[in-house]
Formats: sequence, structure tokens, C-alpha cells
Amino acid sequence: MFCGTAQSATVYFDDFSGDVGSVLDGLAPDTRLGLATWDAYGSWKADGTSVNPGNANANAWLPFTPTSGQLYSLSLDVNPPTTTSDTWMAIGFSQNASPPLNQSFSAVSSVAWMLNREDDNSATTVQTFLGPNTANGGPSKNTVPAGPVTLKVELDTRPDQWTVEYFVNGTSLRAPTAYATNPSIQSVGFGTSQSSTSGGVVDKFLLTSYAWPPAALQIGSGKQLMFDNKFIAASSNVNITMNPAEKKGIVVSPDQPWEDFRLTSYFNVIQDGDKLRMYYSSFDEDQWQPGVDWSEHAFMCYAESTDGINWTKPDLGLVEYNGSTNNNIIAKNIVDGTVFIDPTAPPEQRYKMLHTTGRTRRAACTRDVYASRIQPTARISRSAIPSMTWNPTASRTSSMTLALGSTWPTFEDRPMPRCPLIKDYGPWRGLRWTTCKSGPMDCQSS
Repeated sequence: MFCGTAQSATVYFDDFSGDVGSVLDGLAPDTRLGLATWDAYGSWKADGTSVNPGNANANAWLPFTPTSGQLYSLSLDVNPPTTTSDTWMAIGFSQNASPPLNQSFSAVSSVAWMLNREDDNSATTVQTFLGPNTANGGPSKNTVPAGPVTLKVELDTRPDQWTVEYFVNGTSLRAPTAYATNPSIQSVGFGTSQSSTSGGVVDKFLLTSYAWPPAALQIGSGKQLMFDNKFIAASSNVNITMNPAEKKGIVVSPDQPWEDFRLTSYFNVIQDGDKLRMYYSSFDEDQWQPGVDWSEHAFMCYAESTDGINWTKPDLGLVEYNGSTNNNIIAKNIVDGTVFIDPTAPPEQRYKMLHTTGRTRRAACTRDVYASRIQPTARISRSAIPSMTWNPTASRTSSMTLALGSTWPTFEDRPMPRCPLIKDYGPWRGLRWTTCKSGPMDCQSS
């Protein structure tokens, strides 16, 4: 049965209003695909009548190949002759491109078809078949009053396994039944099998396709980045173009004593309301110089901005440097920390930082916490960069570790359902989990 709003298109229609003296073969339906014409046995006439000698079969076909994602409705009004049970009329599809015209409809690779036989003046019998031919037969109906009957077959190609439903005078006779293997349909048509010279009559041959627009994407109220056509149902004379980046020059310079040697490449920027918070690392001496302990000259620093271009370095009063706490240093001995906001945590635990310690690091997992789960014997070189962020869609954190210039061990990135404090579950070997105790700037290691 149809549901929802669909776009319909008539594939074929013929009301058989031609001359009784003309044959149907070679004539064009009233509505057709391209230049298709009927390929019909000679006994079928243009007015929909058929007069056969005894023990003869007569079929009429049109080319047709269904496509996935559609629902096809095939219907025909039939009025078979009143003779014996060997006389019947049928509609359906065939897997042959040129099905035989004078063989029984049950022997022409027919699929999704049904027949109607009338063997007395009081009742008619309808049978259904998935096919091929008479395979997968279904329920029959023998209580339809004699006379013209409307047969209908609905072929649904939207599911992976196509289904067929059969109707008699608008009432479903057989519920949608799925194919184990979808048929390769190439023709559609009707036919008759008769054991007498009296002929049947057909009228209103109709094949209609129904297509449904794709279901609307559920995107909620969040903003969407439209960098492809995923969110665009239709467009005309419009292209999606990425605007070129505009260089704004240097926005943060090493202008403080604790930044004398350099700023490192470990910059981390997060948005917190209307404010941008930057966490970066610096050295006040060459950490590669012989005899220099790099950990004594490495600092995690903080800057903030409202536009991402103009940054200030506030005096935080947290870490002493050369006898003064008038600086923007958050912590010493940290180079590659990543700070992010956990909106599910208590206010005093919202700001968290992940960073490495030591010359070599091994990431490990504890309970429901995973940070680049690495084989137990694998080690990441000193140039590894751990990174973590909050996934607002999944309401969880995701971690990733990037190794530069080192042999990369096999690993598996895993989501972290939540981010417990290090004191809850104990330290990660080689990774340190830090909770910023009182705010975005108070991220000293614990």
C-alpha cells in the first residue's frame, strides 16, 4: 500500500480504443516509454479482444526494466471467457527481453504475476505467483463475482529485497511478499490461455511508477557546515565555493622572557562563550643544548582574545618565574598539553588538560577511559602529540595521538564516554590527566 506523499508517473497506458479489425501487434500504447510498441500475438486486436482457436496461448508485451527505489503499480481490467478451468487471463512481468507470444504465461520466465479464470457463470478464481513461472504461488480467491475483474500487481523496489502485493478489485489478496533474490525484469504485459474459440476482453492497461523524496535529515537546531551537497535537496545555477583564506600576519609573538628561545608548535585554542582561550608552550632556553634540562625551561602559557586576531597575555599570578608571578604561565615542565571543556563536569572540573610526561610515552586505558589505545608493548616517540576534544553530538570526549617522524605502532582510537579525574582511577602510564582546579587558567598538574 502507498503511504506518504509520492511523485507518480505513468509508464504505460492503453485503453484499447482501436479498430476491432486491426491487430494490436506493432501499435503504440496511448502513453509509452520512448517509441515502444506492442509485441502481441496476432489474435489480440486493437480493441482489446482476442479470438483464438482451441488450445492456444496469446500474449502481449512491452519493454520494461524497473529501477530500485520505486513502487510500480500494474493493473488491467480482464473479462475471461466462461468456459473451463483451462481458460484464464494473466498480467505480470517477464525476465525475458522478448518473451514468447504463443506460450502459456506460466512458462515465459514470468515473475510477479497473477491470473484470473472463470469456469462457470457465478464465480471466478484468482491465483498469484512470485515466480519464476508457477514457483512461489500464493493464496487464491474464488468468491469474486463473474464478469470483468480488475487485477493489480504492486512491485516495490525500495527495500533491498523487492516485494510484491496482489489486488483484486482494489482489495489486497496477498500481503507484500519479498523475493529471496530480486528478479531481472525486462518486459511487462498480459496474456490468455484458452481451450475454446471464445475470446476474452481486456481494458485499461496501466503501469504507474511512484517515487518518494528522500527522508528529511534530522539536524536539530545546530549550525551546519555546508561544504557539500548533503544538506541541499535541489539547486540550479549555484555552486558551493570555499572562500580563500586571508593571511592576517602574526597574532602571537615571543615577547616575554619565558618565551626567549621560542614558542613551540603545540597551540591549542578553544572557544568559551564569547572568549577564545589559547594554550601554548614556550622555552626560555635552547632545550637541545648539551647540559640543558628541557623540563626546567618549558612552560605552558595562556592568552585570550575576542576576535582571534588580537590576543592578550594576562598576568595570572599562578607560577613563579625569576621571583615573580606576574606572567601568563599556567604550568612548568609541560610542552604538549591539550585543554578542553567538559560541559558535563561540575563547575570546578569543567576545564581539563591532557599532556605527556617523560622522554617516551605509552598510552594506556583504564576502565571506560581510552586515549589512543596502543598495543601493550608499543611506545610512541618523544615527538608524539596527544590531542583531545569534546564531541557535542555524542556528549563524550574523543582522543587522538599524532606521532611525528617516528615508527607508528598499531593503534585504535576510541571514544571516551566521560573523562574522570586522574585521582578517580589512578594515573595513565605516560599520560597525565589534569583538572584545572578553579578555572580555565588554573591547570597546574596534580
